Amino acid sequence: MNNKQYDVMTLGEAMVVLSAQQQGPLHQVESYTRFLAGAELNVAVGLSRLGHKVRYLSKVGNDSFGRFIMDSLGKENISTEGTQIAYDRETGFQVKSLTTDGIDPEVENHRRYSAARTIEPSDDVLNAVASARHVHLTGVFPALTEKTRALSILVAEKAKAAGTTVSFDTNLRPALWKSRMRCEKPLTTWLAWQTGCFPAWKKADC
Repeated sequence: MNNKQYDVMTLGEAMVVLSAQQQGPLHQVESYTRFLAGAELNVAVGLSRLGHKVRYLSKVGNDSFGRFIMDSLGKENISTEGTQIAYDRETGFQVKSLTTDGIDPEVENHRRYSAARTIEPSDDVLNAVASARHVHLTGVFPALTEKTRALSILVAEKAKAAGTTVSFDTNLRPALWKSRMRCEKPLTTWLAWQTGCFPAWKKADC
């Protein structure tokens, strides 16, 4: 008998992206549109829109971006039970240029001191793992800090011990990992644990 409350649980760095509405260098753009951002958050939104019950954990600042994220997830019918609020850190955000010719956009990340980097293991996190039939992780969140890396490992271990299926999107960000040596061992470990893995060919190597 399946007594799991959620179909999928995931955790990551919740961010806001300010997307330029005119072409040109970011410092010359006069208007932007605000959207949710974050690899795991995007998956959570997509799954919820497909009708799945989703629980998403993160840590946001006690600021307008943090409140926007929490309100938006509520509108998407995604549970944020257990998401932490930081009063000494801000919510991370990105600024992205508009392109129409297939060239990669200019992106500025303002996340070095984001609230999500200080998320702590807690009973809420462990309960979230136990509450879901499936756990989804990516290679972005564990790349942020030693603390987020340890938490990602803990979540994967708890899911594996409970017999919960786990998917892993490598989603490599070399700039976050700093070096191949730092990413190779943890990613190899996670890949060995996963029920399903989604590497892009260009991201299959650190």
